[in-house]
Amino acid sequence: MADRDYYILDARSCVGNCALWWGPNNSGYVCNLDEAGLYTLEDALSHRPTDVPVHRDVARGCVVSHVRWDHLRMAGVTFSSNATEPPPVLVPGKNTQEERHP
Repeated sequence: MADRDYYILDARSCVGNCALWWGPNNSGYVCNLDEAGLYTLEDALSHRPTDVPVHRDVARGCVVSHVRWDHLRMAGVTFSSNATEPPPVLVPGKNTQEERHP
């Protein structure tokens, strides 16, 4: 049995700076490489010309960690364009913010 060493990159578009990968068993697209499917090279080459096989070591070498803006909002962080006030501090374990200088 051939090794499943390849992710399939949909080279037609991206989401922000995030690549789009085929999900497991041709189940749609994902941005998170941890949710992407691994395919044999033969399977990966059988897709559209815009679907690019990328070896898992190459893809994993390009992974970066980032914090999602929408998740910060869900955690209670508020954003203001008013630069005259000190920024709020998110307190671990709470979904509220307290002033930087109590």
